[in-house]
Amino acid sequence: MSRPSDAVRIYPAEKTLEIGRMIHTIADSGYAEGAPWTARQYEDSIRQEHVYYFVAEFDGEAVGFVGVGVVGMEAEIHSIAVSGNAKRQGVGYALLSHLTHWLSEKGVEELYLEVRESNAPAINLYRKSGFHIIGKRSNYYSLPTEDAYVMKKQL
Repeated sequence: MSRPSDAVRIYPAEKTLEIGRMIHTIADSGYAEGAPWTARQYEDSIRQEHVYYFVAEFDGEAVGFVGVGVVGMEAEIHSIAVSGNAKRQGVGYALLSHLTHWLSEKGVEELYLEVRESNAPAINLYRKSGFHIIGKRSNYYSLPTEDAYVMKKQL
């Protein structure tokens, strides 16, 4: 795959079951442990009122997504993934840049996320995107059990 970061198209996901299934497929490809949620959980999440998903597309193929919950002036990234074949091509950075711009326009001031303590590539991406570690959640993840860093970005 050629470097898609300049040619990636990011758009708001429709709140449909089909989009929920597509997001699950991307997550299953993007996470080393497979998708952290079931297809049904993504379908349920995408239909929630204050939850928004954005999809990254390159050459007509959906290659990544980010899902965020927004309450007042705070937001939390629920899930973000890039397909295995599009990793380290700038798609994740493009998704985060698009999301933070969109949230800023909505008046959101703080953005949070959790990340596996061992996920150095993701931590580096988040730091590059302006996040910093503010805490830790013990045994937050399962399969395998692992602590999570809590990261925050001031918008």
